[in-house]
Amino acid sequence: MLATLLGSETRARVLTLLLTEPRRTYHLRELIRLAGGGASGVQREVEKLQGLGLVLSTGTAEGRRAIRVVDEHELLDPLRALVDADAVAVATAARLAESSHPQAPLVDRRLRPRLPRVLAALQSAGVERAVLFGSATQAGTSTAPRDLDVLVKLGGPLEGRAARFFELRRQLEVASGLPVDLVEAEAVTNPYLRDEIERTGVVILEAT
Repeated sequence: MLATLLGSETRARVLTLLLTEPRRTYHLRELIRLAGGGASGVQREVEKLQGLGLVLSTGTAEGRRAIRVVDEHELLDPLRALVDADAVAVATAARLAESSHPQAPLVDRRLRPRLPRVLAALQSAGVERAVLFGSATQAGTSTAPRDLDVLVKLGGPLEGRAARFFELRRQLEVASGLPVDLVEAEAVTNPYLRDEIERTGVVILEAT
């Protein structure tokens, strides 16, 4: 919800980290790692927040960049309330997703609230089988997934298949709020990719 409101997943993650512990100072590399976004994207969001006066960025004696929230900024309390409300909404949605899908606990907790929308996109495209794999199924990690890896058995007629494939990828990106790496089961020939799917794969859709 917060990412949709702010128009950027990276911006939402950076703000959430900074405002959840507003008295904490982060090093830039630490913030990049915890936000789970690309380095350039996180730096860009930090610079925007710094330009608004919400964030103070200073150099350390070790040559690192230290970042913290400006305590007295007038927008601090409203933004913290927004982050807190989003956390409650995410937790509620995650509980609903877990109760409605048996595999939800195996999916990264930050993706669980979006699982119903991901499933809806897959079903509307006529997908016969779908498997999440990679970072999306690393449920115990502190780093948020940077993308969504999905293996599908698309099914349906060969005519128009390519168009349906790319439209499905677009719909999954909208549903998940992440870049999507969509792979058709029939196209998996790389043994390393096959091993990763077998090791981390979680079946989220199996047409009966």
